[in-house]
Amino acid sequence: DGGGGVGVAAVASPNPSPSKPGGGRSPPTSSTATALALREESARRGRPGAGSGRSGINRAGGACQLYQASVFCHHLFLSSVPVASLEEAVSFHTVLVLIRSGLADVGDEIELRDVGQFTDKFESVVDASCKVVGVKRQSLGLALRPIVSALAEVGKQITGHTTTDVRAALAQRTRLLDAKAAG
Repeated sequence: DGGGGVGVAAVASPNPSPSKPGGGRSPPTSSTATALALREESARRGRPGAGSGRSGINRAGGACQLYQASVFCHHLFLSSVPVASLEEAVSFHTVLVLIRSGLADVGDEIELRDVGQFTDKFESVVDASCKVVGVKRQSLGLALRPIVSALAEVGKQITGHTTTDVRAALAQRTRLLDAKAAG
């Protein structure tokens, strides 16, 4: 870590969701979603080789006092708009972690290289994640950049262009994966 990361795993939910009678859980609220997302992110960081090393909440550029949330999933680097408030960055990170969690098993439901199907699923997961946390999608400023490992082929990762257009990012991702598969 280059020292720019912020330790968000210590942030706790002020209102944990109590268990319902019969063993069920209450629907997630903003505070419980934050706690769950941060707990999941903390556990994920313990896995060797997980993510791209830049996931989490980081300072956006040099001496800048802005924070930017990011995660990596399905060959996509997702990032929020940089914000001055660490609290807002934690909320954005929670949304991004929920997006990643919501897409974890998406390959079981749809063909991931079908840009149309994946775009529809991606958009619905983003909207649901924003709703759970109480963040407006426009204020999140979601940006996507495809990243495909080609270490065996060319000795580096291949990165696409950063865009806010989900369909364009997924199409770029598919082209990079197809090129890697073709050699």
